[in-house]
Amino acid sequence: MGKKSRRVKSTPTQRTMEQRQSEIDTLRDKLDSLGLGPETVPEINTFFETTVKDFILHGAPHSGSFPLQGFKRVLEYTLSNRIAIEVSFNLRYKEDV
Repeated sequence: MGKKSRRVKSTPTQRTMEQRQSEIDTLRDKLDSLGLGPETVPEINTFFETTVKDFILHGAPHSGSFPLQGFKRVLEYTLSNRIAIEVSFNLRYKEDV
């Protein structure tokens, strides 16, 4: 009997700061085109100043959601430092917001 070959596990590739900034800039432009940018909506401005800034600078992953008062929308977000998981914002309609 021969030796078994050992398979080396590959580690997930992490995003660099430039990649994180680039993806957030794209998502910010999409929000701006819908009229929901950080300059117009205070909830989104707070989100960008805290959670998104922490994600860009330190690569800290976050996910969650928060309501956008007066727009009948909830912003669901996924901020992942792993390249295999997409960084995304999703505006979900919610009648009672």
